[in-house]
Amino acid sequence: MSNMERTGLALVAALVFPFAVAPVGVQGQESPYRLVDDWAQLPPGVDAWGQTIGVHLDADDNLWVFHRCFSTSCDQGRENVDPVLKYDPSGRLVDSWGAGRFIWPHGFFLDDDGNVWTTDARGGAGKGHQVMKFTQDGTLLMTLGTAGVAGNGHNTFDGPADVAVASNGDIFVVDGHGNNRVVKFNKDGGMFVVGSSSAISGAARIYKTGSYDETKTNNAGGLQQTRVETNKRSAEKMLVHELAGINGPVFAVAFRPDGAQVAVGGFDGHVRLFDVVTGKLVKDFVVTDFVGTTTAAR
Repeated sequence: MSNMERTGLALVAALVFPFAVAPVGVQGQESPYRLVDDWAQLPPGVDAWGQTIGVHLDADDNLWVFHRCFSTSCDQGRENVDPVLKYDPSGRLVDSWGAGRFIWPHGFFLDDDGNVWTTDARGGAGKGHQVMKFTQDGTLLMTLGTAGVAGNGHNTFDGPADVAVASNGDIFVVDGHGNNRVVKFNKDGGMFVVGSSSAISGAARIYKTGSYDETKTNNAGGLQQTRVETNKRSAEKMLVHELAGINGPVFAVAFRPDGAQVAVGGFDGHVRLFDVVTGKLVKDFVVTDFVGTTTAAR
């Protein structure tokens, strides 16, 4: 198996939280997760994964994959390849869509209503630098940003890296490749909060916002700047933990469905499980050379 193929499978199969073997010794609760090699069925004529940038489970335990068209981007002759794939729990490919819509797929999220959210972190030829909301059959419902235009205004992004949606419909966009900000929109796409800070290399932080009691958690991750936030109804933020022991840039975070633990993956090829309450490391998995996405199984 080639290194490219191995990396792609690790991102898709391993990081659905049956992720990798080779756990580094860490004292704490045991984890039942294991690697399932060659789990996901590739489309006919495809021999290996390219860059797999996002994975997410829906309410029926189907795995949704957002990838760069079995290559490093979805342009330059890859416009006929679907970047959104849907797998049933057995690993069978049951649906795909999105060909021709993206240049460089990046952020990926399924909200509580099952809608599919994506970001395109490059622009050109009248597309890209946008956040898009789709139904599960690929019907476009909403677009944030101006197609193909990079900027830092109210209707422009510059390399949007990720998107997350709270249960009340608030939309959080990590505009982190060209800009260095987190932009908050209401459920209809109206911007009302913009936050920014200096880039953080090799850091993940847990915040809580406000005092509204809500048990559901969401996350937003960006290039070299990852904020793990419990999304409340107030814009007031309080740092709870800065998670220690991460070597190099952080590219992916995901909460366990019960909110008890968070998985952090990044440039050093590790996925680290942290306790959300204490901020302590629970387990350290050596996955691959590079970890670009995580998600949590029920």
